[in-house]
Amino acid sequence: MDYDAVIIGGGPAGSRTAGIVAKSGFSALIIEEHREIGKPVQCSGLVSRKVLEISGTGKKSVIRGVKRARMVSPGSELVVESDDERVFVIDRSIFDKEIAKNSIKNGSDILLGTRVERLSRENGRINVEVLSDGEKTEINAKILIGADGLYSVSARSFGLSRPAEILSGFQAHITDDAEEVKIFPEPENSFFSWQIPLDEGSLIGSAGIGERPYEALKKRFEGFERRSVTIYGGGIPIGYSKKTVTDNVMIVGDAASQVKPLSGGGLYPGLKSAEICGNVAVKALKNGYYGKKTLMEYQRTWQSTVGKEIKNGLYLRKIYKKLGYEDIGKILRALNNEKTLSIIRKMGDIDHPSSLAGSLVKASPKLLVFARYLSGLLI
Repeated sequence: MDYDAVIIGGGPAGSRTAGIVAKSGFSALIIEEHREIGKPVQCSGLVSRKVLEISGTGKKSVIRGVKRARMVSPGSELVVESDDERVFVIDRSIFDKEIAKNSIKNGSDILLGTRVERLSRENGRINVEVLSDGEKTEINAKILIGADGLYSVSARSFGLSRPAEILSGFQAHITDDAEEVKIFPEPENSFFSWQIPLDEGSLIGSAGIGERPYEALKKRFEGFERRSVTIYGGGIPIGYSKKTVTDNVMIVGDAASQVKPLSGGGLYPGLKSAEICGNVAVKALKNGYYGKKTLMEYQRTWQSTVGKEIKNGLYLRKIYKKLGYEDIGKILRALNNEKTLSIIRKMGDIDHPSSLAGSLVKASPKLLVFARYLSGLLI
């Protein structure tokens, strides 16, 4: 089989990229190892309006909107409430399926339950060997797009960037109801825990280093295993990928660590990068040049847009990792006044969290006490 573009991975980034290529009249094939798109679920499913718009899914996957969030640390709380719904809880399985459906409507082909066995470059094209139901098949492509997640075979096969850090995450759907999003900073785990309201019950989770997140869940939600409908986990890639392109190959989404370092969310940066990747692929196919020099437009563009937020987030994450519970309590108390809360309501953006930091420091000079954590970080 011959295709203009083969996309490994049928998640949001892969399906979105394939849809852009196919809509422009080029042949695109999605190869997905699981037999069903959107399963297993490995995301908290909390997204902005922008994610719903750029994904092309609208509100088809929305479970409910959220107006209030509460950050909880020992001895301190911070509640942020907006007049309108800016954040939405989605059914991640439906969300993924809708993007894949749109991609197929645009002309993409898809192979489910198919594992990539080997990738190689031969005579200026990519050879993809796959295994499906015990049968091996060879597929040739002018361009390969690796949207194959944390342990990307595409990145490994062609010497592209791997995550600088991998965090583990655990989630559970429990029977307890919740009416607001709750965030629990966990500095000892270098990340945080959460509770997200669903129509029935709520989604709790924790992310961090090794097995610590699971221990944090047991501590935050005592006896949650007895109230769990489902429990599942996965990895979160953290880092700034300097090499996401080579001859005939680009990587996108989790495979390229296009994830927000402060929250672990990958939908917004992954989908924005997928748009760039798809458009560069179309341009290359139209011109008939698929070398690294041509595809580098993708890397330059995502790094100058999505990459800026990732770099800023990594910088702030270094600061966060130096904090303790007492420090976080002081920060929450410093933010808990109408002036700073109004700034958060006005400028708060879960897709660009680092943009808020400078404005908050100006509004609350008390936050300058944490400037000592900046020492050594600029070197």
